[in-house]
Amino acid sequence: IESTGKTRVVSMMKPSYEELEQRVRELERAQTERKKNTQTALGESEELYRNLIDFSPLPFLVTQGEKIVFANAAAAKLFGTGHQDELVGSSPQNWIHPDFVDQAYQRRRRIIDTEESVEPVELILLRQDKKEAVVLANATRIIHNGSPALLSVFHDITARKRAEEALRESEKKYRDLIEGLNDTIYRMTIPDGIYEYFS
Repeated sequence: IESTGKTRVVSMMKPSYEELEQRVRELERAQTERKKNTQTALGESEELYRNLIDFSPLPFLVTQGEKIVFANAAAAKLFGTGHQDELVGSSPQNWIHPDFVDQAYQRRRRIIDTEESVEPVELILLRQDKKEAVVLANATRIIHNGSPALLSVFHDITARKRAEEALRESEKKYRDLIEGLNDTIYRMTIPDGIYEYFS
């Protein structure tokens, strides 16, 4: 660079063809390395995601267009199928007790169409072996392949519901037995002497 008063004259040497070719190769190598690193990171991220979902104890279903498009291993266990792929492609309506089909459908549409947040709801699912499972179903709207879809997560509460029903039946039998006696039966706290129950 030469400065002559108010005028600056910049003289640059043009790079040779070989230098340009070398620079292009360096850029291509850098781009290939970046792409490789990105693909490696993406693969590791997908593997982590897959492991988190597949080994989650909570059953996951993704439905889109009234079809199940994804299910994890816990969902296969809940629905009594051999593998989660047996759920993929089927309608969620096939796995819901008839008494709950309409309610579940309306709820799904409301979440997908309005993005409304809804409280978890109890549903009865029909397993492949025709046994019933009671679940607390939670759902949220997601985007899958560019379109709205529903991600459902289930908490299996079948054992809890059976225990509650057994307790209610036991209490009813006990109450019926006590109420049917001719003798007076009461329960009182000690030492307070407060009567808690009289037949």
